[in-house]
Amino acid sequence: MQNLPTVEGLSPLILWYTFVGAVGICGLIVLGDKVADVFRKRKKAKEDEKAKEDGTIQGQLDKINKRLDTIDNYLQESEKRFERDNRRLNTLEAIVPRVEKGINALARAELAHIQHDLTGNHTDNLGKAETEITNYLTKKEDESE
Repeated sequence: MQNLPTVEGLSPLILWYTFVGAVGICGLIVLGDKVADVFRKRKKAKEDEKAKEDGTIQGQLDKINKRLDTIDNYLQESEKRFERDNRRLNTLEAIVPRVEKGINALARAELAHIQHDLTGNHTDNLGKAETEITNYLTKKEDESE
C-alpha cells in the first residue's frame, strides 16, 4: 500500500480507516437497535403479566381472546367432522332401501322354504322366492315386482 500515490492529505490508509470506522458505526447502530428491541419486548411482557395479575381490562381481554381462539379451532374441527359424518350418513341412507329389499327377499324365501318343508306343497312360493332372490342378487329389482 505504500507505493500508491497520495492525494493531499488523503491516503489509501486513511480511506481504509474511514471505511472501517463507518462500518463499525453502522454495526453499533444496529446493535443498539437490537438491544432497545429486547428491552421493549421485556417491558411489554412485564406489562402483560401485570395486566393479567391485577385483572385489568387488557388482561381480561387477552384471556377472552385466547379462549375464543381455542373455541374457533374446536368449531372448525367439529365442522369438518360433521361434514365427513354427514357424507357417510347420506351414503348409508342411499344403501338402506336396497338392503331392506334383500332382507325382505331372504325372509320370504325362508318362509316359503319352511312352508314347503311342513306341507310338501307351496312350490309356487319357492319359485317366486327364488326369482326374487335371483333378481335381488343380479340387481334386477324391478322384475320381481
